[in-house]
Amino acid sequence: MGQMGRPSIEVAERDSVEDLKKAYLSCKSAVESRRIQAIWLLRQGKHRAEVREITGFHNGPLVEIIKRYNAGGLAELVDRRLGRSGRKPLLSDEEMLHLAQCIRKDYAQGMYWNGPKVVRWISEVLGKQVHEQRAYEYLKAIGMSLQRPRPRHAKADPEAQQRFKKNAS
Repeated sequence: MGQMGRPSIEVAERDSVEDLKKAYLSCKSAVESRRIQAIWLLRQGKHRAEVREITGFHNGPLVEIIKRYNAGGLAELVDRRLGRSGRKPLLSDEEMLHLAQCIRKDYAQGMYWNGPKVVRWISEVLGKQVHEQRAYEYLKAIGMSLQRPRPRHAKADPEAQQRFKKNAS
């Protein structure tokens, strides 16, 4: 019996210790490498506490790795996230190009776009909803940056500022 009355799960003898070592040393993925290393160390006779310390796995994930290995061998320890690029972008390349052309056309005429204007344009022209932060990311992606005039103090004296600039140099 393991901790708190649970039966201990032993590692199946599917692969030799030497084969596990070869698989561990030839692995390209860090995730797979750690999983295989855990099984390899356990098959060498190391205690789970020592394996947890070496690999950094907590008990739950380590038990899950053992179960997966016992069920399907090394093939079950593969990192299935590899090759997945995640979610598709909200705007296609053509839509981004169209947005960039509209922004640059207005920029050439002295009109500036900001996040809310990009959100409105995407909503009205493309029929898609985006958050304002995403709009600023789109502006940055097409080479635009947030431009705001420097704040001026309400009681500033432009003549005194000029005198100060002249005397400072």
